[in-house]
Amino acid sequence: RRLLEVVSDVMDMSKLESGALVLDKRALLLGEVLEIALENTRPLFDAKHQPVDVRLEANLPEVNGDYKRLRQLFTNLLSNASKFTAEKGRILVMAKAVKDGSVTVAIADTGVGMTHEQIVMAMKPFAQVQGHLARTQEGTGLGLPLAMGIVKLHGGSLYLDSQPGAGTTAIVTLPRE
Repeated sequence: RRLLEVVSDVMDMSKLESGALVLDKRALLLGEVLEIALENTRPLFDAKHQPVDVRLEANLPEVNGDYKRLRQLFTNLLSNASKFTAEKGRILVMAKAVKDGSVTVAIADTGVGMTHEQIVMAMKPFAQVQGHLARTQEGTGLGLPLAMGIVKLHGGSLYLDSQPGAGTTAIVTLPRE
């Protein structure tokens, strides 16, 4: 299963870099996509006894997006939140509508955090940040670059707010259209 995930990530990164990744966009309820991503990552949180606080604003607007790719995006971000947060650390998932019709999703953790330089490194394909938890974790170094590519294809933005020892917040903004 792990090998299949690695091969899939490498293929997706290759498609992104070559411009061959095509989205299958349709109207989606982002709350439903987030719930599926949370279900996919629940075993990670449970194994490390990490409580997850989910705060999804009622009546989030639909977004025009690719279900598979948005699920992949949020699963990657949630997996990272668990992976780089110690046992019994906390995860917060929030989603809200913005006045311009877009939707913002924030995934915050109480993990190891990163410096600005480490964030820049983590956004490069196959790069992995050296640090306390980083080298003890499996990974290809493709999760964040894939996430960034998927967000950009949707016309959105991904921002990481992080401080060493204080955790990381990944903030995704997706336009309605």
